[in-house]
Amino acid sequence: MKRMNRQRVTVGLEKPTLSLSIRRVPLLFLLLAAFLFPVKPASANPFDSLALGARSAAMAGAVTAVADDFAASLYNPAGLTGAGKMEISLGYVHAFPSLETYWADRWHDIDEDSISGIVLGVVYPPVRFWKLEFVGGMGLFIPDRWMARSLMLPYEQPRFVLWNASNQRVVLLSPNAVKLTDWLSVGAGFQMLLDTKGGPRFVLIEEIPDNEGRYSEGTMSSTQKPVFSAFAGVMIEPWKDRLKVGFCFRDKVEADVDVPLLVIIDPITLGLPLEILPQSSIDMSTPAPLFFSPRQFAFGVSFRPTPRTLLAVDVTYQMWEDFLNPGPEGYSVYSGGLLFLLRQNPNFLLPQGHLHNIWVPAVGAEYLALDTHHVQLALRAGYRYRPSPVPEQTGRAAFLDSNTHVFSGGFGLTFQNVFHTVMTQPFSLDLAVQSFHLEDRTYVRDLLVAVSDRFGDLRFRGHVLSLQGTLTFRF
Repeated sequence: MKRMNRQRVTVGLEKPTLSLSIRRVPLLFLLLAAFLFPVKPASANPFDSLALGARSAAMAGAVTAVADDFAASLYNPAGLTGAGKMEISLGYVHAFPSLETYWADRWHDIDEDSISGIVLGVVYPPVRFWKLEFVGGMGLFIPDRWMARSLMLPYEQPRFVLWNASNQRVVLLSPNAVKLTDWLSVGAGFQMLLDTKGGPRFVLIEEIPDNEGRYSEGTMSSTQKPVFSAFAGVMIEPWKDRLKVGFCFRDKVEADVDVPLLVIIDPITLGLPLEILPQSSIDMSTPAPLFFSPRQFAFGVSFRPTPRTLLAVDVTYQMWEDFLNPGPEGYSVYSGGLLFLLRQNPNFLLPQGHLHNIWVPAVGAEYLALDTHHVQLALRAGYRYRPSPVPEQTGRAAFLDSNTHVFSGGFGLTFQNVFHTVMTQPFSLDLAVQSFHLEDRTYVRDLLVAVSDRFGDLRFRGHVLSLQGTLTFRF
């Protein structure tokens, strides 16, 4: 049998879309090309993990009844009506994960990449119509290393399901709110992420005299399209400037990725007047859940016992029951001549982690420590407890997660009457630090799994340090 045409091929990947032309490509390269578009499963967006804005982060996210800046885009869109004027915020967040597994009698860091990116926020000027006041806004997270980073892992490989590439992707929040009365505001909007599709397609030509001038060739492409989910909120102020009650609903976000590989093989004749192998095709695909953020119901109360002191309590119900194993469900379909030579590859049902719904409480406080003609200093602190939605993994599934304690703190400086000729409105600088402590946890797996699985019983723990800063200008 004559061999396929061969030629060295260089592949370049840039931006979300890629196309290339391949001539005389070896079959081995074509079969491996399916893995040139790796994707890592995601489980929560960066705002869920790291908070939106330094003030919210410093108060441990307990701001459902507090947020009145661009952070209301996430925590409660109805809170936008509390801004009163246009605001533009620019921030930066950097998180340093230290996630460890225990084996060979010592702890090993899995070297999870740091998470960092730019946070942008806008609150548009209020528009009044009749007795109503309308306000819009925006929240945006842009990773500074990847627009969307992914890596597909074997289904049985242990992974920290809430700390991975899920936090390294572009997220856009677009809220709108209306103030109905002095004590009641409502708001709604959408969250947008990017879904990824695409893969290689090749046509293979046998090298025989009759095919002179024809070459094996192919294309490879990747496209991204938006995925939307809705959110809505209510803000009630029964005691003006003292007591607020907030409620927010955020729908779940699900996005899938598919990396199809289609190989079309022209009839093979070996130079004979008859077809040894009729025209065939190999259709391979590896669909996998790319992103999942749970449906959430948040309830919050904020209270000012004194004009300088703000106390806040939040409780959020997160519905993790719809979470699916993010491992790839690969399959292959053969047609034509190969149908008689190869067996079809049936779909393999992945083991599920059977995550459950959880209640997440959080408390936050803010104290105005300094209030002068030029500077205000606000001190902030908070605590959040996130019980793990992952039950003990005794079977083939190996999702690593444990109860997490989040301690946070920070401060905000507001400058006013400083640059009279340039800025007539105050501007603020907020800084926050969060410390995530993942409890030491051990999975004792079923005997059959522990014996046959190369990982066996699993012990793990973790710590994540997050720093965030936000600069806000008012107009």
